[in-house]
Amino acid sequence: MARARPESVRMSPDRMFREILQQTDNLRAFLRSAIPDIAEHLSVDQAEVQSPLFSLDDWRYRETDLLFSIPLSEEDIRYRVMILIEHQTQTDRLMPLRTLLGAANFWERQWKEHEDAPTPRGTMELDPVIPIVLYTGSS
Repeated sequence: MARARPESVRMSPDRMFREILQQTDNLRAFLRSAIPDIAEHLSVDQAEVQSPLFSLDDWRYRETDLLFSIPLSEEDIRYRVMILIEHQTQTDRLMPLRTLLGAANFWERQWKEHEDAPTPRGTMELDPVIPIVLYTGSS
């Protein structure tokens, strides 16, 4: 019988940050630090973790690390806060493209859900996406 390989040490920090940021108090503190002007208006107690997997038309998929749906405190709008957790020793020069693709994939999911909804459908409105990159490598 083959023995299971131990989890890679590189994977441990990613899993740790995902688990820590899914705890309401930690998420609230992180958002207050990362986006202070917006964080005070978010109802973090009502945050919902969304699926980070996005299917592509060619049967491949893309994945973000964490994707939350968080409503505003005073309004009906639901902000989608995308948190990309990166643990790298070098700067990823493609990170702007990766965050753009993550937002676009989320909007495409919204579009498909709208098209699949029963008619008559209301007007489609895209939820705002706030990408946050947590980079812990050296500069």
